[in-house]
Amino acid sequence: MVKLRLRRRGRKRLPVYDIVAADSRSPRDGRIIEKVGQYSPLVTSGATMLNRERVTHWLKTGAQPTDTVRNILSREGILLALQMESKGVSSEEITAAVDAHVMRFRNREAVKANTKKVAAEETVAEAPAAEAEAAPEVAEAPAEETVAAEAPAEEAPVAEETAVEAPAAEENAGDSNDEEKESE
Repeated sequence: MVKLRLRRRGRKRLPVYDIVAADSRSPRDGRIIEKVGQYSPLVTSGATMLNRERVTHWLKTGAQPTDTVRNILSREGILLALQMESKGVSSEEITAAVDAHVMRFRNREAVKANTKKVAAEETVAEAPAAEAEAAPEVAEAPAEETVAAEAPAEEAPVAEETAVEAPAAEENAGDSNDEEKESE
């Protein structure tokens, strides 16, 4: 039995698949009958190049697509065209229906991509807001440092004098403790 399936090419973690017609008994990357297309899954929405005439020929002669290849052919509108052709619909109607089908799919993919992008942007925007709510002291501390840095030069010596007076106060506090010990 002939199958339309994927044959892997490319390097490690960067696959590119050929869509091939092959005997179902041959291995995945083994002997093929004909290459009918190419699929790159890592490119946005899976870039696909197909020889539509040859794919249609193989499907008409009884080749069975694998699940993944069936999804690719459906997305490209080939299966829709075959179904409409078998019902006897005119070629203009088939072309219009396939174009509408492909546009619907691409619009759906674009909406998904935009939704993911917006969700990622919202997550990034919410993260700083959540951190600010979780730790308000951290958010206020830099503001105080900024005020101290912006203080006029006249106030800075006053702060130094206060720092000099503090050790003297500690020495006096130590003396009072000594006096308390002596009185006991």
